Parts: sequence; C-alpha cells; structure tokens
Amino acid sequence: MKKRSFNRRRMKDSGTTLVEIVVTFALLGIFLAAAAAIIGVITNQYYNVKGETYSKQVTDIVMEKIASEVEGAKYYTESTIGANGEEKENSENPIYASDYQSMEIHDRTDTRVKLSAVDGKLRLDYFGFYDTVTPENSREATAWEFDRGVYNGYTLEELYFIRGDKLGEEGAATIADRFSFPASQVTYGKEITVIFVRLNSPKYGNYYSYRVVRMYNVPEA
Repeated sequence: MKKRSFNRRRMKDSGTTLVEIVVTFALLGIFLAAAAAIIGVITNQYYNVKGETYSKQVTDIVMEKIASEVEGAKYYTESTIGANGEEKENSENPIYASDYQSMEIHDRTDTRVKLSAVDGKLRLDYFGFYDTVTPENSREATAWEFDRGVYNGYTLEELYFIRGDKLGEEGAATIADRFSFPASQVTYGKEITVIFVRLNSPKYGNYYSYRVVRMYNVPEA
C-alpha cells in the first residue's frame, strides 16, 4: 500500500496571514465609507426633490384658488370731494391692505371677499349681505379654507398681494426683492396683481413663489 504523502510547505502557505486580513478589512472599510457617502448624497437629493415637488404642488393649489378669485374680480370706482373741493376718483374694489397681506374684492357673484393667510392657511372671508329686493338671495358671512391635509405638512407663512403699478413702492420693492421678483425690470398697470407666497415645512424648509395675475374687469392703466 502506498503511503499518502503531504506537501508540508504547500499546507503552510495555504493559510491567511494577519497582514492580509488587515488589508482586506481596510479595503472593505474604504468601500463601505464610499458607499455610505454616495448613499448620503443620493438620499439628500431624493429628499430635496421630494420637498421641491411637495412644495410646488401645494403652491400650485393655493395659487390657483387665489387666481381664480382675483382674475374675475369686479371693479368699482367712486368720486369723492377733496379738502379743496376738487373731485377725486378712488377705487373701491379691489382693496389692497397697506401691509400687502390681504386683498378685498367683489367676485363674479358680486360677493365681497377678503383673501389672507390665517394660522398658516389660505383663508377666504365671504362677507354677508341682505338683499332688500329679494331677501332669499341674502347671505350670511362665512369663511372658507382648505383642509390641513392639502398642505402636506407645509404652512402658509407669508402671503402678499401687490398691485402692478405699486411694485416700485418701498415696502413692495422690499418684498419683491426677497422673493427674487424682478420688479425693477417690469412695468405693470393696475389691472395686474402680483401674488407672493412663502411656504414652510419643518422637514423641507422654506419655499418661495410668486404669480402674476391679470384682472380682466379692471381697466388697464
């Protein structure tokens, strides 16, 4: 019977040395660190895109609602007598707040409506009125808001309404500048309303937007 022979040297060389183990773990650590960095970048980009998408969706909903009211706003003027007896023409509708944070209009149904931001949401206050001719057409005052779920975790932190021909005013220009609106490069008349919106989310931060709306029932300047 033949005796089985072993190559002792081959067996001795077939093991893994401590140096090889250390090098392997070092390379593995480098690969894991690189992978973690790449995953971190991708995750951040994902959340940025997700936040941008959500904020744009919410802004579009809010802006569309405002624009639908403002576009069809009716326009009224009244003549008043000044201190020196001269006749002045003052616009009654639309009415812009001096701080630009609200706007009052008469909508298509001739209902007086105030648009503003209240408690982080868009709010439309419909004023009541009594119709002496047809009492059944009378309406009680009511307020309208989107459900909180529409905002997808965002709050409406700032809402401004600025008449087109007032963009050069100091306060209006400051707002336009913060929202990166090129107020100094455009010339609008009183038929234009520029709406500025800032949304905020604890998760995604601030989102700034603006929209230019033309009121078709207001005479052009």
